Amino acid sequence: MKIKSILALLSVLVFTFACGKATEEDEFNAAGEPSSGHLEGKVAAEDWTYAAGRAKPLAMNPSRLSIDLFGSVPNGDICSFNPGINDTRIQFTVQKTTGTFPLDYSAGQTVNFYLDGQQDPLVSSRGSIWLTDINSRSVTGKLKTIYNENNVVNGQFLVVHCEN
Repeated sequence: MKIKSILALLSVLVFTFACGKATEEDEFNAAGEPSSGHLEGKVAAEDWTYAAGRAKPLAMNPSRLSIDLFGSVPNGDICSFNPGINDTRIQFTVQKTTGTFPLDYSAGQTVNFYLDGQQDPLVSSRGSIWLTDINSRSVTGKLKTIYNENNVVNGQFLVVHCEN
């Protein structure tokens, strides 16, 4: 009887250590819908809060929008602003329609984290984009995405709708 009790205890301990504690990434992935609060999080391991953004139809496919989200307001007209390598931003393209768009690398639905001084973006395929309103002046939506614990955002945004 004592051996069965010891084996049962060992089984519980092995199961507990094998499963481990949920990480922040696991909790983020399990959370579901993006937050209705202001878009914020971490970008390049620094606190980041959405400040300004724009949505532009793609020249080769006007049924899709390219959306840029900035942590600071760019100088000049946001619709004609040309981000450089030193402009940290979050960028994605999405169908020009309201709805929910799960991120999926194989389907080409990703979010790019462009970090200050880096040519190539960090490409996230975990999370979702929700577009809730599109009109001639603005696009409203929610974004929830994580690349890693240093590049993760969640919340609502309102961007200027720029027509080409």
